[in-house]
Amino acid sequence: MTTASQKNLHDIGPVRKARYSTNFLLFVLSCAAYLIFASSFEVPFLFSVLNALIALTALSWLFLFDRAPTSLRHVFAISSLIFYAISPRIEFSERIPYYLGSSSVFSYYEIAALYALIGMWVYMAGFSLGMRSRLSFGLRKSAQLHEVALSGHRLIFMSLLVVLLIYFLNGFSVVNILFRDTSDANNIFRLPQHFHLIYSTAIRSMPSIIFVVYMLFGARRPQVAIILFILMLVGNPITGFARWQGAMLYLAAILATFRPLLKTPHFVAGSLFFGLFFIFPLLNVFRRFTEDVSLRWSLAWMEHGHLDSFQNFARALEYEYISYGQQILGVLFFFVPRRFWPDKPIGSGAQIAIESNLVHENIGMNILGEGYMNFGVLGVILFALAFGFFCGQLDRAFWRDRRFSYTFQAYYLFFLGGAVFVFRGALISAFSYMVGTLVAIWLVLLLSDGSRMRFRISRVR
Repeated sequence: MTTASQKNLHDIGPVRKARYSTNFLLFVLSCAAYLIFASSFEVPFLFSVLNALIALTALSWLFLFDRAPTSLRHVFAISSLIFYAISPRIEFSERIPYYLGSSSVFSYYEIAALYALIGMWVYMAGFSLGMRSRLSFGLRKSAQLHEVALSGHRLIFMSLLVVLLIYFLNGFSVVNILFRDTSDANNIFRLPQHFHLIYSTAIRSMPSIIFVVYMLFGARRPQVAIILFILMLVGNPITGFARWQGAMLYLAAILATFRPLLKTPHFVAGSLFFGLFFIFPLLNVFRRFTEDVSLRWSLAWMEHGHLDSFQNFARALEYEYISYGQQILGVLFFFVPRRFWPDKPIGSGAQIAIESNLVHENIGMNILGEGYMNFGVLGVILFALAFGFFCGQLDRAFWRDRRFSYTFQAYYLFFLGGAVFVFRGALISAFSYMVGTLVAIWLVLLLSDGSRMRFRISRVR
């Protein structure tokens, strides 16, 4: 063994020790911050204990059991901390029933918290199983590594065409591009439902996807990168998307541009946490077009139903709504037009809104609530286990095996942000957008290279 190799082996211990010490310090500080937060919001004792266990579990997964610097386990941990611990405590303490719903829902917060805690542990069991199981995702073990040669001019042309299409469908109105909800007077082109589904889930986000694909696999020439970045900003301004989708697209763009950040511990989880409490409230200004646009940050944003998925889960328990698999059928076959399937299920959040007589139907339902609305308590366990296994498989393929198709390597970056949308729900919307993103990545790779590169194998650098 060479002297350099011996030195590297000798340095492994101190490096790991320093990393573990840092993580433990972050864990202690985070727990202290949670205790300060919890002391400001008094809740019944049982819920307080369950809430603390949820927070402790999420923080321990985030800081004490991390192996990869970035992981879908971290995304689930930060999502659980926000959706199952922080937001429910505020709601319960302040007695905030969203959308003029009944306050009787708070009687079900303890059982919802218990199911959430169980679901979190089942998810981690599935994640660990996924990390230990090696599936090929259709890739042969003997596949060879190939270099990628993307055409920058072709990518620019593709992105420009999509941007022009986006502006054409929005009446060449910058207001329609910047704001999600505008008046009918702004000449938005109305697409048939099935075409609108394709456009909104796949085509609309292509300028961002093209930029990410080039930064990952292209030559990264400054001129091409700058042009593609400008087209992304013009065609896909973060203010013009649902906040969860915008976060997914721009987080992937940041990670593809600054690759070392992907290996920076807690960058993704920290970005999601920071974005949720500081960026999302500002983006909320751009949901609807008004003459008075004011960029003001306020923690009151949390009290307006933007983090409603736990309460909606509790309402599902209150009304004991179980569809025996109907809801998941609507998710899996989201692309089937309603004219061919008149009784096609709507989103689980919307279904609970109808059952509860809420004044607003476009609401979320977290992944555990989706499981309950399909198969009851068994569904909570099955959904947590299945999604945990899926996330574990993605993490293993990306970090441990380091063998993946180009399509899925790019998809992993998008899923890091999109997973928050999946965990928060509603699943029918999240699933359709994630499938649309996967299809869009595949098409971009196919059209930009014009060869078999989408089937080849790459490695994480």
